[in-house]
Amino acid sequence: MVEIETKSGLDYGEFAFNVSVEGETNFERDFGEEYQINGTIAKELTPSFGIAATLQYRNTDRLNYDVSILDTVPPVLPEGYTSIFFVPASFEFPFDPALDQQLVTSTSYLRRERAEEAFVGSVNLAWDIASHTRLRLDLQRNVRDSEGSDSRTAIGFLTSSLDMPIPELDGEVRRRTTLRALRPSIAFRSTDQKFTSDTISFRGDTHVGRWEFEYKLGYSKARQEGSNTSITLLGNSFTNLEDLIDPATLETAPDDDAAQTERVIAGGFIPGPDGLPLPSLTAEGFALIGDPGEYDLFSAVTNPIDSPSESYIGEFQARYNTPLGFLEYVELGGKYDSSKRQTVGNVTNPRNVTSQRYLRIFGAESDLALFDPNLLGADDISLIGIDAFDLPYLSASGGRTIFDLLPGYTEDDPATAINEERFTFTDFTQLDPIADGSGNLVPTETTEDNWATYLESKFVFGDLSVIAGVRYEREKRNGFTISSPSVRLDEPGFRSEDRETFVQAGLVRFANTGGTVDTWTPSFLATYRPHPNIAARLGYFRSTVNPDFRLLNRNTQYSVDLRPGFGRVTILEANPDLKPSTTDNIDLDLAYYFDDTPGLVRAGFFYKKINNNFTNVNFTAVDDDGVRQRFLDEFAPLAESRPDLLALPEDTEFLVNLPTNGEGGKIWGLEFELIRRLDFLPGFLSDFGVLANATYTNGHFPTLVSARSDDNEIIQLSLDRPLRDQARWVYNLSLDYDRDGFQGRVIYTSQSATVEAFDEFNLNTVVPSYDTLDARLSYTFDNFGGLWSIFLEGDDLLRGAEDADIRSTTSSQFGDGAAFFSYPQAYQFNGGRTVTMGIRARF
Repeated sequence: MVEIETKSGLDYGEFAFNVSVEGETNFERDFGEEYQINGTIAKELTPSFGIAATLQYRNTDRLNYDVSILDTVPPVLPEGYTSIFFVPASFEFPFDPALDQQLVTSTSYLRRERAEEAFVGSVNLAWDIASHTRLRLDLQRNVRDSEGSDSRTAIGFLTSSLDMPIPELDGEVRRRTTLRALRPSIAFRSTDQKFTSDTISFRGDTHVGRWEFEYKLGYSKARQEGSNTSITLLGNSFTNLEDLIDPATLETAPDDDAAQTERVIAGGFIPGPDGLPLPSLTAEGFALIGDPGEYDLFSAVTNPIDSPSESYIGEFQARYNTPLGFLEYVELGGKYDSSKRQTVGNVTNPRNVTSQRYLRIFGAESDLALFDPNLLGADDISLIGIDAFDLPYLSASGGRTIFDLLPGYTEDDPATAINEERFTFTDFTQLDPIADGSGNLVPTETTEDNWATYLESKFVFGDLSVIAGVRYEREKRNGFTISSPSVRLDEPGFRSEDRETFVQAGLVRFANTGGTVDTWTPSFLATYRPHPNIAARLGYFRSTVNPDFRLLNRNTQYSVDLRPGFGRVTILEANPDLKPSTTDNIDLDLAYYFDDTPGLVRAGFFYKKINNNFTNVNFTAVDDDGVRQRFLDEFAPLAESRPDLLALPEDTEFLVNLPTNGEGGKIWGLEFELIRRLDFLPGFLSDFGVLANATYTNGHFPTLVSARSDDNEIIQLSLDRPLRDQARWVYNLSLDYDRDGFQGRVIYTSQSATVEAFDEFNLNTVVPSYDTLDARLSYTFDNFGGLWSIFLEGDDLLRGAEDADIRSTTSSQFGDGAAFFSYPQAYQFNGGRTVTMGIRARF
């Protein structure tokens, strides 16, 4: 629900009219722009009744690029192993320091365009009934139309894993990943959505003697509707890599077969700006990836979006200001909110559905040139500093053309010489959600009811004050989804058992995802003021994160692989005994407030004790017979009709996927802050001010990861590593200037690297450190009967349009090994520096 907290119609004076216009663009304007217009008019109709109306319009048009990397690390495995997933944790990476540890196999370029238009209008009615009661009514409508498309072009190679001599290891035979064939692909998605919401909020406060009351009622109704489309283009495979890869970078090595076949072991990519891997191809290779005749249209899908929601909210709090010297007040409050959301599709993701699908008939010709030889665009991507090749992509207009032409290729026209029947068309709106697939249309409804109440008091003992309280919350949710088994068959290709088999056996079921959780949150804040300029604070509160309902209550699902050498039965089930994760937080700080100017110097210490964290590892080895018997019991209805589905390979591995609570951990850190006007300096220097703060964070938080033992069993390792998702150092430094209506500010921010995931071989997923520089300039003056402000803002001033924002790397950082390596995995280009200009007027 949208919370409305606008200025009231009695807060502007007798009459006010405010308007502002601003626009934002990158220094490189091809990345798009945004502008908005805001206006407010307010009038006191009587000294106790006023009205205010606000209207905002925003228009956004943006382009950006993402580049993601697929690689094999390492390309050569230790002796005797055929997959890194079977290498035990006792091995230390890099396994062979003499070898290059990364083989880039694909770079994927995502070209994203977004256009959005939004209107927000609100009206506030303010009525001061008397000195003891104020009432406010807020009405708001929000309308947002958005269209977007993204085209992802993957330039990559198919790979093979072969046992072959390794020249770098004096011919020792190992399992090595090689490049087998060049195969590009293009995936296109588009969105066309409209979001509309209407919100009503009534609030007020009343003071009667020592009593203070605050109350609020709200209602919100929203609807998101529209559609998404997706198109998949599969490129042809080209095995003549000696003709397609630049001979200056091509690397080959002989196989161990009788013919001593040369295999491509590297050279498909070369490092570009910021280490970005660029395809190293010949003119023939680049021509193939840009030829629309080399891409087959595999599928085209339309997904509906129709998600209405409703929510209600009610809040009330009462405070009694006591006459007692040691007890300042006692406050009691409560809150209730109820929401209902309907979706067409998956209960957790209304976009994860399929409404209508065109699917290529196997063997039928379906290359893009069949539709229109000019469908593919060519982006030279020089905007992001790459001018080595033109990037083929599918535009929004090209996507619409494909959907317009596809109906003509679902049935053969006997009057023509060619067979037009090349695609099957399925309308899933006419199918049963259980019999025809959980990924298709499933009307669902989710309801949530939340209650909360709290009690708070403030005690005063001379220079010491203590605010203490406790909060209770109950959250109740109802919803459902569909679950079914999956079985991968021992047949060539990727072949899974048809869903109809499990439908007839009664193994496809609705699963309830509802539940109720209760939370208690105690807290206190003690403040000691031995001097008007000095304050020492000690605070404690407990925060609680409840597990997702699907982890507590969902149908058990079975995933089976019947291929010899890959045999596995995995049971995915909920854990009704999963406990909420709680954090006990303690904060201590000491602050000195300056006498002569607003500002302070503050130092603080914080400590957090986390209990029952949710582990990111939920594969646990269990007794084979127990899992085997559960599998046989579940699949018993198929024992007579399909005994082959119960015939497990001899080497089958039995696993259970069960979320569990971790052992928790401890986090601590320090905070420093300085805010000060430099008015003690001479001349113009006295008009400057400084704001600086720094935060240091450390902790002991054992991390659980899945690994293999030397006996080839799945185990859980507890790694003593730094805290995930938390930078060790964060700095902010700001210098501002204020004189005679002119204001300026420069802000520098720096954050050290953070780790997102740990690995037993130190192949950690790391977000690199970054820093930013922003600036603000404005001039305010009186003219034409109003107060005017002209402002100029610059953001991300350290980054140019061609400078990559590296979002993640595979790195040894934060590990415990001796080697150092960093392989970037995700780049983002948002256009770099932006500038915003605008003007505001108040009358």
